[in-house]
Amino acid sequence: MEVNSLSIIDQGDMVSFKKTIEKIAQWQNLVQTNLKEGKDYGTIPGTSKPTLYKSGAEKIIMLGKLRSTFDILDETKDWENEFFQFEIRWNLWVGETIIAQGVGLCSSKEDKYRYRWVNEKRLPNNINKDNLPYRVKSGKYGDYKQYRVENEDICSIANTILKMAKKRAEIDAALLVGSLSELFTQDVEDLPEEYLGNDQPVQKTKSKPNNINKDNLPSPEKNNNGHHDEPASDKQLYLIDNQILASHLMSDDEKNRLRGLIEGGMSKNKASATISWWLGDSKKMVVGERIKRESREKEATPTKADKIKQARDIVEGKLEVKDEDALFPGEEIAKEDIPGSSINNAIPRGKAKAN
Repeated sequence: MEVNSLSIIDQGDMVSFKKTIEKIAQWQNLVQTNLKEGKDYGTIPGTSKPTLYKSGAEKIIMLGKLRSTFDILDETKDWENEFFQFEIRWNLWVGETIIAQGVGLCSSKEDKYRYRWVNEKRLPNNINKDNLPYRVKSGKYGDYKQYRVENEDICSIANTILKMAKKRAEIDAALLVGSLSELFTQDVEDLPEEYLGNDQPVQKTKSKPNNINKDNLPSPEKNNNGHHDEPASDKQLYLIDNQILASHLMSDDEKNRLRGLIEGGMSKNKASATISWWLGDSKKMVVGERIKRESREKEATPTKADKIKQARDIVEGKLEVKDEDALFPGEEIAKEDIPGSSINNAIPRGKAKAN
């Protein structure tokens, strides 16, 4: 006998259905009465439904007298390449029975973790702001720009990424209890502001044509079989524009050659190879060129520990420093004859400078 939705309804107990619907309405009313707007939930500008916060999910679980456990379904902790991803399953129990499960995923590749927004004064010295996306913010003294740069310290937020995955899974499970998805949504507060319409959109500076318009590109050249290769997709062009052309690790010559390839009609295969070359390929265990260059950049920059060790070696006589030498590139030693102005004419401890 074929079973369809209509036959299920025909076999159902309408009285029981009605009681269940009534209980759901009572439960939803109980939740709405006990949750506080602005603390347990809130409406994010640009959304049509209130967003449930972590504190609200915890209250819902307590109201239902439920027990929580969670499982890590999948995790990636790549400290060398600074990539972290966690997938969590949240379980809600009544006694020894699971009544609801929620799943949450968080990755260091998400915009809010992969990038950070900084004011112009806090931009690293080796970054050209003309290549960076920016947004306009309103402050006490008027509008100002913030520039998006790559987060150079992903490892320090690995635990934050794990906690975010757990939070998302917990809220997902809480919304399933009593059909609360009718009242709330989730995760909207985690989206970047430009996704919500709260802020002026991210813009590109006009000094360099990084923003690629696919409609203006010619058709890709024919391949060896005489057929046209499929042109690069909008997503591929977006990645190349924002991840490669916008990076300070690329030389101007490299950027110009890459723009030339795009303007000449880059194929989908060529775009894929270019992206894999820069970002790497985890499936093929290929480290991207960006990671390699970041590593070389870090190695070339002396750390605080390096400076302390070198200063200690100088004091202990293990390292000789000449007047014309600098402790590190760019750190020149004063050559004036004034006592105390350089290492070679330092004032002995306890003695005053001569008038």
